[in-house]
Amino acid sequence: MRTVGALLRLTRPGTSALIFLTVFLPLVVSTGLLPESLKKALPALFIAMCTFIVNDIDDVETDKVNHPDRPLPSGSLLPRYATVFYFVCLALALYTTKTFIPAPTAYLYYLLLIVVLNYKYVAEQLPNFKSLYVASTSTFPVLIVVGVLSIGREYLLVAIATFLFVLGREGFLDYLDRAGDQVSFISGLPRQTITVLGFAAQGAALVLLSPLIRQTTDMVVLGLLSILSTLSFLIWSRGDEPRRAIGIMKVQMFCGLYFLIR
Repeated sequence: MRTVGALLRLTRPGTSALIFLTVFLPLVVSTGLLPESLKKALPALFIAMCTFIVNDIDDVETDKVNHPDRPLPSGSLLPRYATVFYFVCLALALYTTKTFIPAPTAYLYYLLLIVVLNYKYVAEQLPNFKSLYVASTSTFPVLIVVGVLSIGREYLLVAIATFLFVLGREGFLDYLDRAGDQVSFISGLPRQTITVLGFAAQGAALVLLSPLIRQTTDMVVLGLLSILSTLSFLIWSRGDEPRRAIGIMKVQMFCGLYFLIR
């Protein structure tokens, strides 16, 4: 059971679930077809799982500094088990995409898989572009929804808002992980500058969502997102619990799913 739990932790279940729901929820709400929506979201889930597993395998040395409690650097999971699990998830990602996703939308899934599996090279050789790379990748689930439903403008606004929000969050993460990561432009900035740039990007994301307001519920959700941003800003600025501020940002991303299903 300990090994199973460690394998699940490798997949970052919360973030993998977020990626799955980003595809699944708007499809099932828009079409009402539960089995078909599930089929189109499953490849995104397995791609997300692949991403986090291979990242932990690749980053085991840096994680000894930045995240020593993770399964591989802590020694609670042997690398060979993680490697086998990675190939299982990769096979499932390829199989479900080939089986359930028709062309040309399938190419978005394949492109996402290629992009996420090559993250290591960007992080190591092009560290100044790492945050942009991750933020761009984060928009793919929304673009997949656009491709499947053949719809446009409102979802594209959500995609851009997602890019800006994740860009800000990645800046904070780069700052926190600077001890073990490659030196980059962001990690070398003063904390105050990163605070301004990061929350400015996230504030711009909230502004981009404002044209989507059509009813009271929309305004309430946007207000909730703004309150959470204020809370994460206060916690981050205080400085003693920065990871808690990052956790609140993840809650915001779950709340932001509302704008894909409204």
